[in-house]
Amino acid sequence: RDKHGSTEIVPLSLCNKDVNGHRSTWSFSGIESETDLILPRVGIFSVTSRDLSSFNICPFHRSELGIGWRRNSYSNSCQVPKEIANHIERRGKPVKADRGVGKNISAYIHQQTGTLIPVVSVSSTTDGDFTLYLMQDYVFAENADHFSRRQIKTVSKPPIDSLSSGVQRTLLPSESSSDSEETIRGTRSSRDKLNKFLALRDVSPVRSQLKMPWDMASDRTQRFHIRKAKQVVDAALGEIAPQDTEKLWISLVQS
Repeated sequence: RDKHGSTEIVPLSLCNKDVNGHRSTWSFSGIESETDLILPRVGIFSVTSRDLSSFNICPFHRSELGIGWRRNSYSNSCQVPKEIANHIERRGKPVKADRGVGKNISAYIHQQTGTLIPVVSVSSTTDGDFTLYLMQDYVFAENADHFSRRQIKTVSKPPIDSLSSGVQRTLLPSESSSDSEETIRGTRSSRDKLNKFLALRDVSPVRSQLKMPWDMASDRTQRFHIRKAKQVVDAALGEIAPQDTEKLWISLVQS
């Protein structure tokens, strides 16, 4: 039952309310229809027309997951996981949000970490060395189909309670798979060890990773990673051939 007292259950494919006002109010991208707004909020980013035709939704969840969705009033800090955003927090203060999470960013975070950050959750454009939202503006906006095919698996029909429990799922991050947790822990451990080595060589630490194809990265992003890679390689070669690092570098490039 919604706030108007309606109890009519309708096919999800018939949900076609205008989302332009909702999208403008909360400053997010990647959503063109009411159906397209509801599905990502329960973690469904790709679905076949056949499966979509079998989904029904009650008026309460249609409102809660659709244009009636509202952010928590206390959510003023960016919700994007640190391992994705690489925020630079100053004096322990959380990074203030200034925009909404779009569909493709939500899908990317879910694919990378197993955590569901619903569409319209708050996010920030003031990330650290790696600016996630440059990816949203370029990679996802211009190459959304490419991303969907290459990164997001087609979702089969979910369990019967997947939509009915959608509100609870959007209020709390979904549980990460053990594989995702192990991958993240392994990545952190490797980077920590690398950064300890770099610190001994008076080289600034690696704070971010390139999480997109090289050719899709902006010139600025490429320059940043080239500079950091050169610093890391220089430090490593200095350990291998401290007396003639330059010649080893040249030989390495030519090999």
